[in-house]
Amino acid sequence: MTPVTSRPMTRRQAIALLGASALALACTPAESAPAPAAIAYGRDECDYCRMTIDDAALSAQLVSPGGRVHRFGEVGCLLAWIARQGAASPAGSAFVAVPAGWERADAVRYARGRSRTPMRFDITVVTRGEDADGIAWVTLLQEGTPRVHAT
Repeated sequence: MTPVTSRPMTRRQAIALLGASALALACTPAESAPAPAAIAYGRDECDYCRMTIDDAALSAQLVSPGGRVHRFGEVGCLLAWIARQGAASPAGSAFVAVPAGWERADAVRYARGRSRTPMRFDITVVTRGEDADGIAWVTLLQEGTPRVHAT
């Protein structure tokens, strides 16, 4: 058996190794910001009320720091779920449906009582141009569980 001898690394090899390491680190995907996931309308259940989510215009979701997605049939269900968790603010990023897709919940305004929602929380997203003085997300969070409106 012949002994294995190790030779010192040459300067050229060391530079090549450092370059390869830097390239590998640069190509490693960075941690991305949380993003909303797809909802299978007509199949997925609301994480709060367990009703089937069937209206894309009312849906909402919360993406936890670990990447778990909680889906909701309407904004009121999301708010009630957050209140049930006992936190002053949600652990994660909340998103709501807007005509163009999804928007962070804190980037839009809300109206109360403008239209009926399935769970009768009646909280809807205000689209641009409708009402610039709508309710802010932080206000809805501070109010806690939304009131259900009588039929």
